[in-house]
Amino acid sequence: MESRLLPLMGIQLGDPIALGDTQLKVTAILEREPDRGTSLFDMGARLLANTADLPAAGVIQPGSRVRYRYLFAGDDQVLKDYFDWLKPQLTEHQRILDLREGQPRVASALDRAESFLFLAASLAVLLASVAVGLAARRYGLRHGAYVAVMKSLGAGRNKILGIYLGQLAALTLIATAIGLALGTFIQSQAVNLMEGFFPVQPRLPAGAHC
Repeated sequence: MESRLLPLMGIQLGDPIALGDTQLKVTAILEREPDRGTSLFDMGARLLANTADLPAAGVIQPGSRVRYRYLFAGDDQVLKDYFDWLKPQLTEHQRILDLREGQPRVASALDRAESFLFLAASLAVLLASVAVGLAARRYGLRHGAYVAVMKSLGAGRNKILGIYLGQLAALTLIATAIGLALGTFIQSQAVNLMEGFFPVQPRLPAGAHC
């Protein structure tokens, strides 16, 4: 049960409590529920009991408002395939809730973050395009004299084009290798530094190591 119930009920860890027609023992303190909702009904104090104890407690009777929830976790594609199979079999009293439907506030925050990241990415692409254009113009102006000298020495158009394409290809390969190595290192170190802030172990891409 939640810790706030202990002083209110005057009990301690290990004491028995009455639940309906039966007695249960307080065996643990509930500290956090990652899947807890944000509605008014979810703000009440919680008591978690084994479903095997419910028949003896007699708390579920005709007219009782009871909800059964199943939590599913796994690979996104596996869950999608399973839900696609499950949806046609649901009754009118059953439904599937994802994060956006089950927790509207979290979904709204995710939508705003997604919009912000999309705008930031668009601006980054635009600025990068402008930077590439300016760099290409400056590069062309600076190498105009070099091209003129090579042409005066008899170099043809294809020869000059091959020289500059080779230089650009080499620079691209070097920059890509450095970027991949740096990105892999930063990702692994970031996971190690931030793993204490998450209640679950972050899942790394295949082939990555902490």
